[in-house]
Amino acid sequence: MFYQIEHTPLVHEYGHLVEAALLTLPKRMLNIVYSAMDEILWPPSWRQSPAIRARATALGCSIDGLLVSNWPTIHAANHGPHRSQLIDLLAVPRITPLLGEYAATSAQELFAEMFALSIDATSPQLINTLSPFRSALIAVGLTTK
Repeated sequence: MFYQIEHTPLVHEYGHLVEAALLTLPKRMLNIVYSAMDEILWPPSWRQSPAIRARATALGCSIDGLLVSNWPTIHAANHGPHRSQLIDLLAVPRITPLLGEYAATSAQELFAEMFALSIDATSPQLINTLSPFRSALIAVGLTTK
């Protein structure tokens, strides 16, 4: 749908540094950025869909398990088969067309890919889609316009 691979690896790696800086800020600032990511990835209409909620419930999970602040990290212990299935069945199909497969591998890669594309996107539609994330980074003082 939107995914483009043209961004440079350096911008992606810089995204990891931006997230590291974000993690040093007060929790309310972290929540501003993660909430913007959640709104892009999991809009309320999608999260409240009975079909989506039923799939999560069938796996024994809450849809809140998909929120960025609840995502497993690359350093985290096993989150269990149900959590993995929730991510595989519901998150990966939403993330991959927008940000690419690598973004769906962990919370850190999700952030770095979203950051890189928010900087380097050439598609007006993708720029518009990612604008809440970019605005959140500006709001917490981690980037400029």
